[in-house]
Amino acid sequence: MTGELVDGSGTTWTTLQGASSIVGDNVGYNNLYSAGFGVDRQTQSVLEGTERAAAFAMGISQAASVTAGLGGMYDPNATLFQQSAPPLIPPQEIRWIRQVEQQQQAGGSMSRRALQNLKRMGLEDVDLYGASFNTGRKRLEGAGFEWKETTDTGRQVFKNPTTGAEVYYDSGDALVGNQGPHWHIRDSAGISYDRNGRPVTASDESGHIPGG
Repeated sequence: MTGELVDGSGTTWTTLQGASSIVGDNVGYNNLYSAGFGVDRQTQSVLEGTERAAAFAMGISQAASVTAGLGGMYDPNATLFQQSAPPLIPPQEIRWIRQVEQQQQAGGSMSRRALQNLKRMGLEDVDLYGASFNTGRKRLEGAGFEWKETTDTGRQVFKNPTTGAEVYYDSGDALVGNQGPHWHIRDSAGISYDRNGRPVTASDESGHIPGG
């Protein structure tokens, strides 16, 4: 549908579908559509199981954010011709917008969906690549994560009580073979991600974020 609009060959139906796609991108409908039918609405590419699960979680999160935002826009003190002072954009949202703009300007490889995954888990401002346990712990706690436990294998477990996302740090006895210290990221649904926010399988080595 996007191609038809760009080429100037789109019909009224195409225009309406394009508008629907744009709205759906913001309210979560496109992600729920992709999760339900297993097809990316805009690219028409088939999604894998982990991608469908991530799209579903993201769609639910977007819908909840829109609902909360609409509720926050209600102003009982506003009149027909006068509105009370507009709400300020939270600092974390400003950082998020700037990060997306920087990625677009630099032509970065992180897709919008991957960035949304990190934001949904509360990890958009956390860089764990090359971080030691102490450095990573400080960054995670600054983002609202809490250290939970050390497992029997020596794995360090962090959890965000708000998003439900978990981050693990493996070192020492928690390592297998020639592995070096590394981090893992999982959302509340148990889906694993690489450092850029892309879904990966549990056995995918790209899900290992090298630590220090």
